[in-house]
Amino acid sequence: MNGNKPVKIYRFPGMGADCRLYSEIKPLPGYEFVDIEWEFFPGVETLKEYALKIIDKINITEPFCLMGISMGGMVCSELTDLVNPEKTVLISSAKSANEIPPYLKKLKHLPFEKLITPLTVKKSIPALPLTLGKVSDEKYKVLKDMVLKSNVQFLQFAAKAITNWDKSEYKKEKIVHLHGTADKVLPVKYISDAQFIKDGSHLMVWNKAQEVNDYLQTIFG
Repeated sequence: MNGNKPVKIYRFPGMGADCRLYSEIKPLPGYEFVDIEWEFFPGVETLKEYALKIIDKINITEPFCLMGISMGGMVCSELTDLVNPEKTVLISSAKSANEIPPYLKKLKHLPFEKLITPLTVKKSIPALPLTLGKVSDEKYKVLKDMVLKSNVQFLQFAAKAITNWDKSEYKKEKIVHLHGTADKVLPVKYISDAQFIKDGSHLMVWNKAQEVNDYLQTIFG
């Protein structure tokens, strides 16, 4: 806490999403959420380079925390090496490249600029619940809207950056990791040093929101 001033928690969404992904997260007493939406930066190729580019969105002259879902958590892990958050919370994410499954790493040489197009993005939407986890009809509409509004150039960058990620270490003393045991994108068998939520999917921030909120209340309590 910073006197009576709430501590900012800078929140990053997942790839192909925006901060509506946090719609089920409850307010945390003494903290203020600041949502960071994705931007495409030409010439940026790695997650570390992206973190360096977006660092000016964070006021590092006062106490702050970081929170990220999926790719957002990976960027937060990189940011934690660069700045000094009080704590960093990763949800359905990876702290380092060691937690990225081998079959994703094998995709790193694919021509994502040809494979990820407005048409392929649109066609991928109906299959998303099978991979990300079942959601309500209302949330599916939000998911669809987020994906359709995503910058295709950013998605191409993100796919390349994640599959080529080479981060091997992370700040264990700063990072708290929440992960679902039923995550199909980042399978639990590759995840270590985390708080596991039973039957949580990659979208457990929605379909296991109560459990996620309970953990967050404890972490920031």
